[in-house]
Amino acid sequence: MLNRGSESPKLIKLVGNYNFHFVDELPQLVANSNKTQLQNIDIVSQINYKDAIEYLIEAIKTVSSQGKPTVFGRIDKLMRQRCTKYQGYLTISTDDGKKFKSFSQFIDAAVRDGKVQKQGQELFLVELDKLAA
Repeated sequence: MLNRGSESPKLIKLVGNYNFHFVDELPQLVANSNKTQLQNIDIVSQINYKDAIEYLIEAIKTVSSQGKPTVFGRIDKLMRQRCTKYQGYLTISTDDGKKFKSFSQFIDAAVRDGKVQKQGQELFLVELDKLAA
């Protein structure tokens, strides 16, 4: 990266096929790179709601068996580790193609569907509560 006017033909020739940019282009390059990364995540990493629920339940079971609190952050992290397609709530799509705006929104949908229960920031499985009754 160089300031405009400081480039030399020798340097440009030396750089050859590599990308050559001026310093003042840096903000636009970063903005374009971020857009491209988000588009790549959107295209490559997709998980449907039903599969995301299965990973959610499995993550809750795993964390519970470790005796740790099943808080949102821990569950989200474990889901990311266990499922390559899941790279956060933005990668979950519903049957009608909509995306969730937050992990909490995804959890709220799972609660409404009767898949999990929520108390504050901690999650519990519905089926375990049924077995205990």
